[in-house]
Amino acid sequence: PKCSLRRQQVAVYASALYADGYIYGNDGNAGAHRGSFKCLDIETGKVLWQEYMGLGSLIMAGNHLVLVTERRQITVAEVNAIAYRELGSMNVPKGLIWTPPVLANGRLYIRSLTGELYCLELNV
Repeated sequence: PKCSLRRQQVAVYASALYADGYIYGNDGNAGAHRGSFKCLDIETGKVLWQEYMGLGSLIMAGNHLVLVTERRQITVAEVNAIAYRELGSMNVPKGLIWTPPVLANGRLYIRSLTGELYCLELNV
């Protein structure tokens, strides 16, 4: 497909994801610790939705997005280009999160900048 994403940023903090003609990623200003998760149409580069949650990374688990912000918020949302639809969220106790989450055998692993490792059961 034609790609016109050169005018939009969706991978300033971590790698973006592609699903069914759409790009999901996090855009922001690392120096100011501000960012948002967004969905772009790969054909037009148009932002379809944007959710201001701060800087973070994301992975896909089936038809769900697992969003992790540097300020410890973990959110599960639908893979949905039409609108942002959150299914649930929680926070981990401490530490700045700069590493992408890892999903293995139904468990989500998150490591903080100072080395705390969190393991959460993820039912998606």
